[in-house]
This record gives sequence, structure tokens and C-alpha cells, in this order.
Amino acid sequence: MSLYSEILKIMEEELPDIGPYILKKQLKDLGIEEEGVKPEDIPRISRALSEASLMFGKERAKKVAKKVEGVVKVKKLIETEKNPGKKMDMLMEMAKSRYFGGEWNESMKLFEDALKIAKRSKFPKFMAEIKRYMGNIRIRLGDFDGAERDFREAKRTAERIFDKKGIAESLNGLGSLEWRRGNYRKAAVHLEEVRRMAEKLGDYRLVGKAYMGLANISDEMGEQEKGIYYSNLALESLEKGGDKKGIVTIYNNLGVTYARLGDAKGDPEAYAKSKEYYEKCMGMAKSLDYTVMEGWASFNLAETLAKMGEFEEAIKCAEHSEEIFEKLGDKLGLSGALMSFAILYREKGDYEKAREYFERTIKLRKELKTPYRIADALYEYGLMLRKIRDANARKTLEEAAKIFEKIGNKERAMEAREAVWK
Repeated sequence: MSLYSEILKIMEEELPDIGPYILKKQLKDLGIEEEGVKPEDIPRISRALSEASLMFGKERAKKVAKKVEGVVKVKKLIETEKNPGKKMDMLMEMAKSRYFGGEWNESMKLFEDALKIAKRSKFPKFMAEIKRYMGNIRIRLGDFDGAERDFREAKRTAERIFDKKGIAESLNGLGSLEWRRGNYRKAAVHLEEVRRMAEKLGDYRLVGKAYMGLANISDEMGEQEKGIYYSNLALESLEKGGDKKGIVTIYNNLGVTYARLGDAKGDPEAYAKSKEYYEKCMGMAKSLDYTVMEGWASFNLAETLAKMGEFEEAIKCAEHSEEIFEKLGDKLGLSGALMSFAILYREKGDYEKAREYFERTIKLRKELKTPYRIADALYEYGLMLRKIRDANARKTLEEAAKIFEKIGNKERAMEAREAVWK
């Protein structure tokens, strides 16, 4: 059996409806003939298929990569490769596959091995790219100081070789980092610079990412109208760049922003707009087979419907989301679905049911080691416990504050501490 036939069989098993099409498209994009697949092509193919499978969740991306790499002995292939450039390329492709599958520690180790070769062989462009990936991994691991060092080193390296796109992408990483730290002003400065550079480069996708980041910052600062303005600018840029997945994400984000506007103003029309954008997101995600985003929009819609008093529809949406993530084996997405049930039952006034779902959400997020999401769930749970005068409210809010402090998000930490004393 040819290597192509073996990979085709894997894709038919993992994604029966769309797997063969994804394989053909990725091979075409890589410039590899179907029956011309060689062992040294496997790391590239594995990375491409892993990235494409992300639409169906990180667990699916991980499984696809591992199975494709199992077609040949990839680790042995890398160990025996004498050419430093080829060896580094293969390590980077494997590291990216692990990154798309959410295997942060394994991905980091592979990027570190690739970085050693890049430094020895003086490949500065690759050094900067590797450092950006490492920065993103550290963010996910909650190591914000380490992430900052990586993004700054990536920026310095890109500046040394006059790589303007590399500089802009490094600044985008710094903007994303400062947003997660809650340093919104600093984040906005970085993202405005990314926008200016990306516009000069004609990179509309990166322009869209910068606007998306500015929208998220505005939203979290309570400036929802400004967030909506930036989201619409992001939408224009992503449409110019042909980034359909990015457009789906913006629809979801607009749903979130309008829901928060509804919370702030008690405005039923804002909730109606939130519902409209989540439904747009779900419809487009379904047409693109972007199953993960369909699931995220579905549980977000459940929360909005609960706030509108449409509890039966809200439960259906939450159940649909849970079903999607259970099927995909996506535990992070599942934690979001469980959180939507918690919010839904809290809004309904069924506090015992809400307690059950909050505790399941927190337990799962602790297993996944996602500090920001753990703290966010603890905060929401703490607010409910305070409302029903539960003795554990203070302890829960303090725990949330400590985690926010540990990851450097001072604003959320202050918010949680203030909630303790209200």
C-alpha cells in the first residue's frame, strides 16, 4: 500500500464525510502529488492535516497527526537526517502538529530542539517564528513573563533582518499577552502598531486580527459600542483577506459583545442582536464544517437565550453544544458547554443545578490546566454563592483573585477582590 493510500485510509476513518477532500486539498497546497508522497513529506503532511482538522477540535487534530506520523517512523527519520535545514524543518512541522493538538509541553520541547539548530545554523527568520510559537505556548501555560521574553526576542530578531511581517506578528503576540494580563492600554498600543504595519503590507488578515484584538479589549473595558465598531472593521478586513474562518469568529465575538451590552444596559434589543450574530455564526460555521465554532456559538447562544427568559431553547442550545464537544472529544469546548449550563440554571434561579455545573466546569478546567478559564469559572460561581449567601462565596472569590494575580491579570484580580466585600 502506498503512503498516500495509508493516509487516505486514516482520513476516511477520522473524518468520513470530509477527510478525503481535506487530504487532497492539503497535498495540492503543499505541491505534493498523491502517488508521489515520500517518507520525508510526512511531517509536513501531518502538520497540514492537523491544522485543517482543528475545525473539529484539538483532540481530532492530535489524533490525525499521531496516526499520520505513524505511517513512517518520523522520530527515526529526524534523528538520522544529516542536513541541518531539513532536520529543523521536520522538527518545526512536528512541533506545530503538537501545537494544533493542544499538546503544549511536547510542542515546546520540539520547538526548543528546532531552535538549537536555527541558532547554530544562523537561520534568524526561523528563530523569530519559533520564538513566537513558544510565546503563544507559554501564554496557554500561564507563564506570561516567559511569553513576554519570547515575543520580545522574536521582535528583535525580525528587526535585525528587516522582516516587517515578522515584527508585526511579534507585536500582535505582545498585544495578545497584555490583553490576557489585563493591561488593556498597553495591549491597545501594540495592536494599533500591528494594524498600521499590516495595512502598509496589504495583509488584510493581520489587519483583521489587530481589529479583533482591539474589539476584545474595548469589550472587556466595558466599552461595548467601541468593541462593535472595531469588530465591524475587523469584518471588513477579513472579507478583503478572504478569511472565512475569521469572519465566523467575528460573528461569535459580536454575539458576546451585544450580550454584554444587554447586561450593562438591561436592553432587550441588545440581546436580540446577540442572538442574531450567534445564529449567523452557527449557520456559517455549519456550511464550512467549522464544527468547533458551531459548538462555541451554540453554548454562547444558550447563555443569551437564558437572559431573554427563553429557557427551553437555551437548554436545547446547551445540549447541542455538549453533544458536539462530546463527539469531537474536545474537553476545552466541553468545559464551555458545561459553563453555559451553569449560567443558564443560575439565571433560571435553580441554584442547586447551577452549583452542580459550576463544580463540573471548574474540575474539568483544573484537569486541563487553563488558569484564566479556571479563575473565570470560580469568579462566576463565587458571584452566585454570594447572592445565595453561601459561606463558601468568599473563599471561592479569593481563589479566583489569587489565580488572576498569579497569571498577571491585575484588573480581573481586583474585580474578584472587590466582589468579596460587596
